[in-house]
Amino acid sequence: VSPAPRLRALGALAVAALLSALWLLWLLSYGVAHCRLTTDRSLLASANAVVFHHRELQTRQTRLPLAERPQGQPWVWASMESPSHTRGLGRLRGVFNWVLSYRRDSDIFNSQHRDYITEKFWRNALLAGTVPVVLGPSRVTYEAFAPPDAFVHVDDFGSAHELAAFLAGMNESRYQRYFAWRDRFRVRLFGDWRERFCAICARYPHLPPGQVYQDLEGWFQA
Repeated sequence: VSPAPRLRALGALAVAALLSALWLLWLLSYGVAHCRLTTDRSLLASANAVVFHHRELQTRQTRLPLAERPQGQPWVWASMESPSHTRGLGRLRGVFNWVLSYRRDSDIFNSQHRDYITEKFWRNALLAGTVPVVLGPSRVTYEAFAPPDAFVHVDDFGSAHELAAFLAGMNESRYQRYFAWRDRFRVRLFGDWRERFCAICARYPHLPPGQVYQDLEGWFQA
């Protein structure tokens, strides 16, 4: 079976169709079998799950096909933006069953907001070979995603003066210790939404049936 065509930009609607009548191996390199992903909206009625990207819902570039939704079909709300950049959740009450986001308490897990670490931490700092000074999420949250010796966290200091003194007084040996993790790890950026869709395929059999986010805005803003 040939691989699925390269997915275009997420656009308005992506359908994650795990069809019982048609099982195919998609992108074997990700190790997820029996999963078909498509943007063909004509498959809405037969899809096992439908994924909506919030950016298009927020800007009203697309609409939710509520009238055409098959009874019991799970819908997935997908967003990698922080609450500060997310609007319009109030009108989505009782619509979505599962969430795909950066938060570890999301159904599908792939700042001052829970678990939100800006991509600049990876792209502009670690990948660029610098030592980031971070704030927002706790050190524990950062250490869940990055080596503990790869960054400086402001919470490790009692005041801005202590932080400044530490940075200004750091010698070369201490500075180089912030790069020791590179001998053990490498930075990998998830720039392709297909990788996140694969997480849906892997999690699908274990997602809670019948779950509904009655207050998606309240959950996401918490």
